Amino acid sequence: MKTRDPSTIALRDLITICEDAAAGLRAAAGRVHNADIREALARQAHCRVSCAEELRLLVEARGDTSPPGGTAVGTAHRGWMDVRAAFEADDPAIVVECLRGEQSALERFEGALAYVDEEAGAVILRALDGMRAFRESLLAMEAVALHAHRQEVRREELVEAHARDLHEEHRPG
Repeated sequence: MKTRDPSTIALRDLITICEDAAAGLRAAAGRVHNADIREALARQAHCRVSCAEELRLLVEARGDTSPPGGTAVGTAHRGWMDVRAAFEADDPAIVVECLRGEQSALERFEGALAYVDEEAGAVILRALDGMRAFRESLLAMEAVALHAHRQEVRREELVEAHARDLHEEHRPG
């Protein structure tokens, strides 16, 4: 049964956001090269699944059914991540896309607080605390990934410059 109760509608919305986030974070974890980033993304995906389950219990306790899972927007964002990863197959680009998704989720969770009761609000606030902490760690991961990427690019530039120098030295003159 679907309700028109604003609190339940907000909770159902947050469930789909959690499911989208979990799918996106798992996809991102499968694309990054840095093991620490991959592990953090996979851990957060698991946290989102747990959050969706906790929200689902609240919805069902209100006599409603939970949504079937995911949204078209979430699917489109994961598709965009695929496209971006194809052209920019580097960890910083993937982390930036995760940050974009996190910011959107944070805004939706914060907005839902206006529609829910104290019990649901407590669940949402706990989730927000975890999401904010994860966002901060993503910012740190972005810096680490960007530094590693710059080092790799610089290393490739040095190898190319050395190869050009060798080629020039051995060119008949």
